[in-house]
Amino acid sequence: MSKPVMILRENERDIFSLIGRASSTLKAAGLHEDSFEMRQRISAASNHELALSIVKQYVVIQYHKLFYSTPRNQ
Repeated sequence: MSKPVMILRENERDIFSLIGRASSTLKAAGLHEDSFEMRQRISAASNHELALSIVKQYVVIQYHKLFYSTPRNQ
């Protein structure tokens, strides 16, 4: 079974945000049990690097650069 793709902005690095987004991505793909299992494994992780490696076992992370042609306030 292929892993669902999670697209992140290039500057999005907060581990807790990534875990939440990965869980939502799995649930949206109908993989509720995988989402629960991933969160269980992450809760036992000893550091952020290990937590990120667990996330990558469940989803494919793709980074996307956002470019704006005009300033946001115009």
